Amino acid sequence: MKRYFIPLLVLLCQLSFAQQITPALFAHPPASAGVRCWWWWLNGNVTKESITLDLEAMKAKGFSGACIVDAGGQDQRDNGNVPEGPMFGSPEWVALFQHAVKEAHRLGLELSMNIQSGWNLGAPDVTPQESTKHITWSDTTLTGNKIIQVQLATPPARQGFYRDIAVLAFPWRDTVGIHPLKDLHKKAAFEEAGFSAADTRYLLKNDVVSKANAYHSEVVDISSFLDHTGRLKWKAPAGKWVIMRFGYTNNGAHISTASGKWQGLVIDYMNADHFDRYWNTHVKPLLDGIGADAGTTLRYLQTDSWELGGINWTENFRKEFQTRRGYDLLPYLPVIAGKIIDSPDSSNQFLNDFRKTIGDLVSDYHYKVFKEHAAKYGMGIGPECSGPHVGFFDGLKNYGHSDIMMSEFWAPSAHRPDPDSRFFVKQAASAAHIYNKTLVGAEAFTTIGKHWNDVIWHDLKSSFDHEVCAGLNLVFLHTFTSSPASMGEPGQEYFAGTHFNRHITWWPYADAFFNYMARVQYMMQQGRFVADVVYYYGDHVPNIARNKESDPAHVLPYNDYDVINEEQLMKLELKNGWLVLPGGMRYRKLVVPADYKLSPAVQQKVNALQTNVSLTPDFIGENINWIHHQQDSIDYYFVSNSADTATHVQASFRITGRQPEYWDPVTGEIHQISTFRQKGDMTTIPLNFAPYGAYFVVFRKPVHGDGKAGTNNYVFIPKDTLKSPWQVQFKDMPAKTFTKLESWTNHTDPAVKYYSGAATYQQSFNWNSTSTDSMYIDLGNIQDVGIAQVNLNGKDLGIVWTPPFRLPLQLNKGKNNLQIIVINSWRNRLVGDRGLPAAQRITHTNIFIRPEWNLLPAGLLGPVVIGRLTEQ
Repeated sequence: MKRYFIPLLVLLCQLSFAQQITPALFAHPPASAGVRCWWWWLNGNVTKESITLDLEAMKAKGFSGACIVDAGGQDQRDNGNVPEGPMFGSPEWVALFQHAVKEAHRLGLELSMNIQSGWNLGAPDVTPQESTKHITWSDTTLTGNKIIQVQLATPPARQGFYRDIAVLAFPWRDTVGIHPLKDLHKKAAFEEAGFSAADTRYLLKNDVVSKANAYHSEVVDISSFLDHTGRLKWKAPAGKWVIMRFGYTNNGAHISTASGKWQGLVIDYMNADHFDRYWNTHVKPLLDGIGADAGTTLRYLQTDSWELGGINWTENFRKEFQTRRGYDLLPYLPVIAGKIIDSPDSSNQFLNDFRKTIGDLVSDYHYKVFKEHAAKYGMGIGPECSGPHVGFFDGLKNYGHSDIMMSEFWAPSAHRPDPDSRFFVKQAASAAHIYNKTLVGAEAFTTIGKHWNDVIWHDLKSSFDHEVCAGLNLVFLHTFTSSPASMGEPGQEYFAGTHFNRHITWWPYADAFFNYMARVQYMMQQGRFVADVVYYYGDHVPNIARNKESDPAHVLPYNDYDVINEEQLMKLELKNGWLVLPGGMRYRKLVVPADYKLSPAVQQKVNALQTNVSLTPDFIGENINWIHHQQDSIDYYFVSNSADTATHVQASFRITGRQPEYWDPVTGEIHQISTFRQKGDMTTIPLNFAPYGAYFVVFRKPVHGDGKAGTNNYVFIPKDTLKSPWQVQFKDMPAKTFTKLESWTNHTDPAVKYYSGAATYQQSFNWNSTSTDSMYIDLGNIQDVGIAQVNLNGKDLGIVWTPPFRLPLQLNKGKNNLQIIVINSWRNRLVGDRGLPAAQRITHTNIFIRPEWNLLPAGLLGPVVIGRLTEQ
């Protein structure tokens, strides 16, 4: 069915995010601000029942949607297998998919879909001709001045697949003094150029001193003298000649982490015909089968990360190179094989042009074509198209075709332990700003090696807050694995990622964390990012912008920046002292990389965009991460403590004349900040931060002069510590008496020692003080997840999940009944089951319970203290 409402759908989608920020919407964000997830259909092993239960659980916890990701990976890293479900696209799989769409429609959830099983786009029916390709060659040296008749060796090939490109000849020279270029395999795009958004400018440079194998004018195309059997018949001039037979073969890439039988080759990312064929065979039927839900309930299509290695040929590459670079590549092909043509510098420049052409084709003939196909159904795309694996593309240019700028970030794990290998959102955020898109998404909280042992506030919240300061505004939890009832508890799981689904122990209270993220995302989906500087990151390929802290513009910590590519740089205009993009994004200053050769067109544009601006700090605060948004006359900053210890700082904001407010995304509460001072163009506020604490400072209402004298430093003053014994009720066992607060793992009863789940602490205490209101209860230390719910005298006080684990309460004069429910993770029960026969285990999962896993401290460790807050 033809559709003609695409522009209207896109406009309505954009308008749904454009709302004036209000305290009411901050406390209770709209559905569009809710988190989403990679909804893992592991090895295809899902059922209609598990699909419905999953979606209902997501809706109950405030999710805005989910991305269906059919994939394998269950048995990696020594983990066990799970039953194989229907293959992606099969009639049985389509029935499950259509059921998921109908249920999402019923529940008002927005779906995305990964358009294959696994990643590295491919299918079982992809032929070698349709697949990703490498150049390959053979060579020989022959004496001329005669008709040469020789069978040329077929170059090395994969999959039994080989096609000729050209046969070239050039005069032989003594190879003494001839040296190949350094990093040739990367420069010629045979392998990925890095792992974690590496800086690849080193590929542009040449420091090799060498004679030439030949000059390009000496290279002769003798392809017409090769017959279909590979036999060359050529009248060679006098002298010795190097004969090189160039062709292409498969690059060796296969679909990664696919379910069951969805195995095969990866399609050629540089050829629109091959994407079209894949689409028409495997995607279009799925969309046609859901009717009007395509473009409404199913809103986005996705492909996962580039992990297919290097690619360097496609059928029409020579023609595309000629069109885009302005010269014929054929005389320079020997450079790919390690020869020097003309000079080392000329050979290196050819390779720079060669890689840039690859990047152009990937953008134009894969991601742009993907977008065009999706748009016919009123749908957008959100592929992980720009790293962090350093494929041969321009990351920002690829993002230019996306509707969700999809990136990723990792929670800490041994696989990616440091910030440079964990955080990648800054590039996606810059792309959203320069291409005038709203949504900056990320595959969130990925890990490898960790299972059911993440501490929410320490491992997850801190990672989320960090990337919010880089521009994140839509989390896709990685991962929510669908697990049918037959798989038990905690059920089947993907080998990687933080586990978020209805089978985790703390799911009943998970909405406290999800609501925090929704409030933050609501704010970050509004307004306009404020950046003083835009940094041009060059036109080379590969090119991937790194994390925010890489700071290529050298403006942190006091100012912020975006990264821009050649395509959007050429659209910048200088207006009234601002550098302005067509979508409205504006900057004060352009920075270009030092020692970088700009093209003549870019150099001319850069010259026209120079401004004589001295930047003033936008924010000052020691060890505080931040990001600034502006909406009409409202300015707001998200500020985040980067340390796991509490801190008190003097924070300065480039705002005056407006009253600062404290908007707390943990509770949804808003308070006017009473103590501040204004000087020049800055408002300085003393601010308190809990460990990894974060909140918004909002400037909305006019104010004159300074605030009142004070510190804004509210300290908890203990009034009473609850030391009486606690009655602790664990599931399916008699209550236990804890005479002191200690870890469950210290208990002599194995059922408690290895317990996983919720336990209820109960105690009655007398309160004889004259003060019964404006008091707080502080739970001290909670292990291992760090989440608890508190009830006093039958009233639900709320859930605590991040320091200081403190809630306001109103006490009764005399007797008070206190109930605290603490939940730990699955880890301890799994450790307890490790040595038991399968029939005696409480838990059931494919995840291998490793011998080095130890028990984790669990429960309410306290001390539990009643007190009040006093400004000091």
